[in-house]
Amino acid sequence: MAASHSIDVDPRGVVRYTLAGFFDQASLASLRTERSAKLPLLETPPNQHVTLCDVSQCAIQSQEALATLRAMLAEPQWQARRLAFVVGGALARMQVRRVVPVMPNVRWFDDMPSAEAWLEEADPA
Repeated sequence: MAASHSIDVDPRGVVRYTLAGFFDQASLASLRTERSAKLPLLETPPNQHVTLCDVSQCAIQSQEALATLRAMLAEPQWQARRLAFVVGGALARMQVRRVVPVMPNVRWFDDMPSAEAWLEEADPA
């Protein structure tokens, strides 16, 4: 399945990523370009937003794609007060955990309502 993504920004401090399919370097470059265009729409101070990333429709990714995603997530623009991932199963959860370090502000969820509730309970910036 070809990669697809969308990024929705609520200027008050919520960024929602939806990723699906299998990402190659061109689709990751497109994701990076869109992110660079949309993150400036945030009205919160840098890194004080919350992020919801739905990867439940992602295919298992190549090691090359995972390395690129890991590098992208290390960039300061990606960092949020809280980062919630909605994953599609145990294998996807394991793959996301290899890309994203275990940190107090990062959690993995099986469903969207649980992820949204956890983000909503975060202290405001």
